[in-house]
Amino acid sequence: MDRREDGHVNVLYVDPFSGISGDMLIGALIDLGAPTKELISTVKAISQDADLEIRDEDRCTIRGKRVIVHLPKGEECKERGFKDFLSILERCLTLDPWVKERAKKILRILFEAEARVHGQEVERLHLHELGSLDTLIDIVGALVLIRTLGIEKIYSGPLPISRGWIETAHGKTPCPAPAVAVMAEGLPVYGVETPYELVTPTGIALLRSLAKGFGEFPEMVVGHVGHGVGAREVEGYPNLLRLWLGRERRQTHTQVMEITTVIDDMPGEILSYVQGMLLKEGALDCYIIPVIMKKGRPGVELHVISPVGHEARLMEIVLRETTTIGVRVRPAERVCVPRERTHIETPWGRIDAKKVEIFGRERTYPEYESARRLAEEGSIPLIEIYRSVK
Repeated sequence: MDRREDGHVNVLYVDPFSGISGDMLIGALIDLGAPTKELISTVKAISQDADLEIRDEDRCTIRGKRVIVHLPKGEECKERGFKDFLSILERCLTLDPWVKERAKKILRILFEAEARVHGQEVERLHLHELGSLDTLIDIVGALVLIRTLGIEKIYSGPLPISRGWIETAHGKTPCPAPAVAVMAEGLPVYGVETPYELVTPTGIALLRSLAKGFGEFPEMVVGHVGHGVGAREVEGYPNLLRLWLGRERRQTHTQVMEITTVIDDMPGEILSYVQGMLLKEGALDCYIIPVIMKKGRPGVELHVISPVGHEARLMEIVLRETTTIGVRVRPAERVCVPRERTHIETPWGRIDAKKVEIFGRERTYPEYESARRLAEEGSIPLIEIYRSVK
């Protein structure tokens, strides 16, 4: 995403005091000032017969944007599976690759939760209410607006969990919806007495994929505040989603989960494969340390740094792909210094780099993959490229 020339990072804080849904998130992003032209063209790319209505509404005298998706007749009760949604995405040829890949990850989070609830395989599961195109429009629409606003980091407050009942195609279901309960594993939540659905499956799936952390408000300079209006009007209760958009420059303290285990009976190449898989699935970092175990046996200690809420998926990979029979999990705090992507001109061409700020002083580091490609293409020693950067 775009980064400001002054080194500030565009950060979004999701304040779900009344829960979150896909349409509320889209409305709040529009209220922040996101242009809607690309959003409308995206909706048409998904379905030519779908229309988007955007209007101002009040909830407890607070104004916000309400978004209503109008679908063709019969679409609201249409069932779809995971592959059906992927096929629709692939047909959207003008869709930004970042948006498309993120949408696939969010859909998988959603379908894996539903598959677990219903005891089915993801590929065989067909959703009822969530099988509507409304689900895909909410996910893709939110991603498009996040992209247009140049948001680089997203944090969220804890999620309110309500009591009550939801009417579904299978009858009444307790709040929160079973899939929401599954996706809430590992996330900070708190109970409220409101007898309505506050957190929808689409809303929590978006947060699980996009939020770098859940908890306290990050240190930021606030630029804009936006409100997304929920469909239900509740007397004495503002059914709104509030977003804070600002700039983050100082060191940020983020809650993470650290997963560790010790292994002494696996080939190194398999460990390397597992490491790559963990990073691909969202690990913030993954490293391996040689250790001497009991009875003098050589082994390695695998460390995985996970965003809060992602640790269950990463633990599953460690347990499934390695020979370990147990892992340790503990909360930790990560401190990150301000950084920005940049480019460096070398005698052999341009390479990607990152510029960091540490106590007011800047340092620039070449990105390995970019430098490696330049070295291979020009038959140049990689060390010479690094020296030219320094």
